[in-house]
Amino acid sequence: MKWMNLLLCMLLIPVTGAMASETYRDGLIAYEKGEYEKAFEIFMALFRSNPGDEDLNYSMGLAAARAGRVSHAIFAYERALTLNPENGPARLELGRNWMSVRQYDLARDEFDRLLALHPPEDIRRAAESELDRLAKFDRKWRFEGEATLSAIWDDNSNYGPESDVIRTASGNYAADADIRPDETWGSAGSAKVLYTYDFGDANGWEYSLGGHGYIKRHEKAPDEEISFIRADAILRHVRRNTLLELPLKVSAAEYGNSHLFNLLGSEPMFLYAVRPKLQILARGNVEYRDYKRDDERDALFGEAGLILRRLPEGRQPLLSVQVHAFNEDAESEAYDNDGWRAVAYGNVEVVSALYLYASVQYRETFYDAVLYPGYQAEPRDEEQMQYTVGLQSTAIPHCTLDFSFRHTDNRANFDLYDYDKNVATISTTFTF
Repeated sequence: MKWMNLLLCMLLIPVTGAMASETYRDGLIAYEKGEYEKAFEIFMALFRSNPGDEDLNYSMGLAAARAGRVSHAIFAYERALTLNPENGPARLELGRNWMSVRQYDLARDEFDRLLALHPPEDIRRAAESELDRLAKFDRKWRFEGEATLSAIWDDNSNYGPESDVIRTASGNYAADADIRPDETWGSAGSAKVLYTYDFGDANGWEYSLGGHGYIKRHEKAPDEEISFIRADAILRHVRRNTLLELPLKVSAAEYGNSHLFNLLGSEPMFLYAVRPKLQILARGNVEYRDYKRDDERDALFGEAGLILRRLPEGRQPLLSVQVHAFNEDAESEAYDNDGWRAVAYGNVEVVSALYLYASVQYRETFYDAVLYPGYQAEPRDEEQMQYTVGLQSTAIPHCTLDFSFRHTDNRANFDLYDYDKNVATISTTFTF
């Protein structure tokens, strides 16, 4: 879309006036490189000495919008339209910017005025497309969903120990064949649906009701198959720079074709946009887990985390770092644990609609008591490193193709929990 906007700008600007300025060309070059803030500053400096240049105002609007300066963009487009009310591209972009701040009536007025000008075919189609989008926004409710199909290879589906010999406080024991790492192929499928009702305030409340189902099957290990269902009710407050979510979740899980647990909890989240491309998120998770076959594992789990995220701009990548602390208070002290984890994630567009992503996670977990008396000399402590790399394509509308590889290295002070695990996944996700 960036190159289309730039091409449109170049076609509509005659090689006179601002175009003859080297500084103006510097602004265009900065815009093409994705340096939108720099481009905006160049155009703004020129605007102060030449506010009556229609083309300069239009270019400044493009740069301001890309830099997240919506109010500046609206001002620039309105100046361009004051100078020339029949500037179709400026009126199209003005409508889009009114949409971005949820001023739908103002946006519709601009698109209607644009169509009344009988603009060129590409501009007309763009305006009609935006009016179709507006028709959806006008509804107080909306429905969305996705479905994912995956093929999975896992070289340790049962989290089997790395060593053939398990060292314990009472001696060394050979690992039984049935607990050794089990390599298998499998498949997975999931579906999500979400119904959202907007109370109508541009900066106000909305609520969502949703459901999520997941099932994973292994070729040779039916006793390790997983499935779960989940229902969510989410109350959400949206403002220009903040987002607050107050969700309630209920879920049930099966493992090995038997009921594992039921869960009731909440995952509140607060987002603050420090700048258009810089966000801080605070996340929490509180849930009660009711295990069906082992009451000693019933637990109240809590986690709190802080995330710093820089959104992509041009060819610059999406980057995020996050830190979380957690605690699990179980009925039996042997299952009580606490710890922390840190995650770094990056995502960059390699070529159009093809993204390379990678993440690294470090996790430490500390248990309060011994689970196997006589075998464990002390409560279990674990350190885990997890590395993920993947490629994702969004070239097909409403379809995402993904390939990922994940390596997990888990180290504990009890050999039974020392393991390596590699998982490769190919998946296709359809959105609707």
